[in-house]
Amino acid sequence: MLTLHFNNTTLDVQESDSSYRYRSLMSKPQLVLKFSLSEFVEIPVGAWCEYQGVKYKLGSPENIKKNGTRNIEYTLTLGTLEDNMSLYKMRNPVDKRLKWSMCAKPHELVEAIVWNLNQRDGAGVWKVGECLDAAEQTVEFNHTYVDAALQDVANKFETEWEINDYTISLHKVEYFKDDPLPLAYGKGNGFEPGVGRTTQSDELPIKRLYVQGGDRNIDRSKYGSAELLLPKSQTLVYEGRIYQSDAEGYSIERIDKVSDAVKEDSLDCSEIYPSRVGTVSAVECIDAGKNFYDIIDNSIPAELNFNDYVIEGETATIIFQKGMLAGDDKQFEFKYNHSERRFELVPQEIDGVTMPNETFSPAVGDTYAIFGIMLPDSYICNNTDKTGASWDMFREAARKLYENEDQKFTFTGTLQGLWAKKNWLRVGGRLKVGGYVLFTDEQFAPDGIPIRITGIKEFLTSPYAPVLEISNSVSGKSVSSQLREIGQNEVATDNSIRNAVSYTKRRFRDVKETMAMLEDSMLDNFTNSINPLTVQTMMMLVGDESLQFRFVASKTDLTAVGDGITYDNTAKQLHIPHGFIQHMTLGIGTISSSHADSEYKVWEMNEYLSPYLDNGAKKYYLYAKVSRTDTTVKGDFLLSDRAIKMTDVAGYYHLLVGILNSEYDGERSYVSLYGFSEILPGRITTDRIATSDGKSFIDFLSNALHLGNDSSYLDWNNIVADTLSTINMLLENATIKTKLSVLGEALIAGFYFSDEIIKSTMKSGNDPAMYLNGKTGKIHLKSTTTGGDYSLDYENSEIDIDAGAGEVSARNSNGVAYLSASGVFCNNAKTNAMPSSTGYTHYGSIVGLGYGDVDYTWAFDKESTLIAGVYGRASNTGTAPAYGGYFRDLLAAGLIFNPKYIGDTDTYYLSDGYTQCLGMTNSGKTATVYLPTGGMEGKVIFAKQIGQGQMRFRARSGQYIYDDISVNDYYDVPEGWEAKFTFAIFYLNNVKKEAWLVSRWKF
Repeated sequence: MLTLHFNNTTLDVQESDSSYRYRSLMSKPQLVLKFSLSEFVEIPVGAWCEYQGVKYKLGSPENIKKNGTRNIEYTLTLGTLEDNMSLYKMRNPVDKRLKWSMCAKPHELVEAIVWNLNQRDGAGVWKVGECLDAAEQTVEFNHTYVDAALQDVANKFETEWEINDYTISLHKVEYFKDDPLPLAYGKGNGFEPGVGRTTQSDELPIKRLYVQGGDRNIDRSKYGSAELLLPKSQTLVYEGRIYQSDAEGYSIERIDKVSDAVKEDSLDCSEIYPSRVGTVSAVECIDAGKNFYDIIDNSIPAELNFNDYVIEGETATIIFQKGMLAGDDKQFEFKYNHSERRFELVPQEIDGVTMPNETFSPAVGDTYAIFGIMLPDSYICNNTDKTGASWDMFREAARKLYENEDQKFTFTGTLQGLWAKKNWLRVGGRLKVGGYVLFTDEQFAPDGIPIRITGIKEFLTSPYAPVLEISNSVSGKSVSSQLREIGQNEVATDNSIRNAVSYTKRRFRDVKETMAMLEDSMLDNFTNSINPLTVQTMMMLVGDESLQFRFVASKTDLTAVGDGITYDNTAKQLHIPHGFIQHMTLGIGTISSSHADSEYKVWEMNEYLSPYLDNGAKKYYLYAKVSRTDTTVKGDFLLSDRAIKMTDVAGYYHLLVGILNSEYDGERSYVSLYGFSEILPGRITTDRIATSDGKSFIDFLSNALHLGNDSSYLDWNNIVADTLSTINMLLENATIKTKLSVLGEALIAGFYFSDEIIKSTMKSGNDPAMYLNGKTGKIHLKSTTTGGDYSLDYENSEIDIDAGAGEVSARNSNGVAYLSASGVFCNNAKTNAMPSSTGYTHYGSIVGLGYGDVDYTWAFDKESTLIAGVYGRASNTGTAPAYGGYFRDLLAAGLIFNPKYIGDTDTYYLSDGYTQCLGMTNSGKTATVYLPTGGMEGKVIFAKQIGQGQMRFRARSGQYIYDDISVNDYYDVPEGWEAKFTFAIFYLNNVKKEAWLVSRWKF
């Protein structure tokens, strides 16, 4: 019997036998309550009950089934406070954004989740539990619910989460691992009949794990790799098992036990890279108005002078990991003073706000990291004490391999109720999600398997006979099965070479074997081999008339093409694509300097793929089997382990195409034999020349060549069609037509070109004088000899055009200036407004010289056409004042007020653009002038009456005119008089007044 509570009432219900509670790994507990009532009762959302000391609440309307007027069946699905996680959005604890990212350790990310929950459910309700120790990872949140955010964090670190008493932990959920509960099928052993085992076919055991690290803070020219590598040929003990990295630092394997697994997998560790997370020990505001803030970190070691480790071509930046300035979207350049351990931050406009400032400023205790630097080796890989980023990656890889190198099984079974009840005090507390049991079964697991409980289903009427799900499968996001692209060169080669000329290694033994096979082939025009010590002759012909055929484009296009024949040593298969063969002599009965295409025999050939050639000792002849009489019949390629003469088979020619040698060291060598080579004293006529290892070749037939090895080569029309490709080879006096495609880094006319980046060879200090990044849209210029007629500075200067930041910036040791769509910022008053020849020295941060030659035709409309050295205009839809220009101290060397001429018209309404009224009214005339409604405190309007009439000034509705303590309805300025009106807002007798304060005088 359970009691439901709702609307200040209680309802006792008798649960049915099918009511149950379900708990599983990384899921919210559910209580499914089923019962029947003899009359209808509306049970509202929010109703709750208590089961085994836990409060369960109804989160969605009940399901109702009416079996009769006196039999109403209810199904209620109740949950705990954990259900609220799916109702709340994940917000940034600092600035409350919904779309944001956070780079942090696991416990810091869980802290952010707990902060979000406590903001809704009350302070102190949720807590941070145990979290695994792992390197920082970046997790993105985009209008994410809190429960999804928690799962994303677990996926990112490839681990699990659990919640106990509203305490969130992030680690592999394990209990009683060293003392698992013995369970087996059979009377007195725990499980009832019906125990089943499921094998997860998509989670085969892993033997070898490839790992790829991050590329930040890596100087490829010094490190030798674009990404972080594992410690090379090192071992690591993890959970009692020994793992070893390979000699190149690419993968790890377990070495203390020979694994039967064959599967390889990969792990993306791009978030692991060399870094030092420092802590701010002091903050100094140098000039708040200029946004100059310095931070100090007294814990920086003496040997770590960041100025010595900046990567060439990159700009060092600081990114705060915690605090008001945290986030990858807030990067600050800096000047570092190592003796003081001081970072002088360069202000940066972010989201329309110049930071740092009073609100977004660093604070003591904030953490930060430096990027664009190559840290000392101890931060990268220290094999002595097994520290550094490489070892962090090794530990992460070992954890992943440890959890995935055993076969995954899932078992389900129901505990025997009588056995469980009898032993409940002994076993009840150990039946929890994550608890280990030692499962044995004479068929399924005769040796016993320590395995976790991943799910528990308890029927409320029989709580001592729960259904258990036990599995050794790791929950959460599985290891990625794809490696990140490690290099474009290798990928391009791999993708392009399939349809290009293919050469395999030719050893001396292959040549000897080929000679023997040719002897066996019994070509009619040759006797057995000769083997003299030397040969001296005037001419050598290598080949036979029967071999005088070639591959052509089609029957109508007899252009010679490559055969495309490839042998895959891994798949052990020979492949010949569909094509056409033209024989150069068969059927030609006359001697002529040229022959018509129709005179040649041309056959269309079917594509061929050999079976799996598992017998490595066998060698094969490759023939083209074609019809003797009918060239319209398609030919076939034939692989034979015995020699066949050209005319052995009636009705067919067997044209010898090539020989596939036997295996040696797991490789076969294929060599083409068709065609011929002519050697004369001053000339060689042939189709192909290749080195013995097959890595360098010239294919005259396919107009392709490849010279070099894997790391340094020159390639034409092979890797990339119709393209000259080179790596680490110097081309001098080369002419390129149409386009130049460079894989790697090229030096052209004093500039390095690589991966959409251009750098000048000329240095300014340690940096290139010019740097262009086509990926990020950034140009960086630097000089040590700057200055000019209008600049006081003759020191190091840098200019950046950064499309990503949306700004153009210029800086030197004295200051910085920014130009962006948001405006212009400059903090260094060192620009001379006057040339030195004038003898004047007028310096400013921003100088505008409005020289021009523009006329206007109507003297009373000065604003229609004008020239200004600096033109400022502003408006604000908010409540703050808007000024066209703001100056703390203004020196006006010539002050001009914009005049409004008042004539004989009865009424004038002044707009905000006028600062002076000139009265021209005639005798006996009074012109009424309404002061503007701009309402900006301190605004001044001058008035001067010239004519014999007068101007009468009035305030607009809601505003007043005062010349003393008494209010005036209006104020007259008669002939010869002058007045000044100043707008003010003040309280008079506790009443707010918006008023024009006036003074009048006559000289």
